[in-house]
Amino acid sequence: MKSLEEIDMYTSKFRDFSALREELLKQGKEEGFNILYSYTYNYVYGRAKVIMKNEDDALDLTQETFVQAYKSIQQLEDVNNIYAWLGSITYRQGMKMFRKRREVLVGEEA
Repeated sequence: MKSLEEIDMYTSKFRDFSALREELLKQGKEEGFNILYSYTYNYVYGRAKVIMKNEDDALDLTQETFVQAYKSIQQLEDVNNIYAWLGSITYRQGMKMFRKRREVLVGEEA
């Protein structure tokens, strides 16, 4: 992964996420997504910790959120709403984790 200085140098020429996204998609999703990840990790982790109330679960949710975001980055219509988009993915993935746990618990009781 690139250092923050390298990322800042790279992204300093972009005024908003939309220009950054266009450039990153031209280069290939993985490198571009790594930069997006670096800029938004703390936000996603913070949301995940509020939802899960547990650090280990929050880390799992953060990972699941970025996996889902990577898979669906093409669906992001307005890159200036990146935080809202990631927040909704975090919420949906968190609820999915809760449902899976409930199914496991119900299955163990039977």
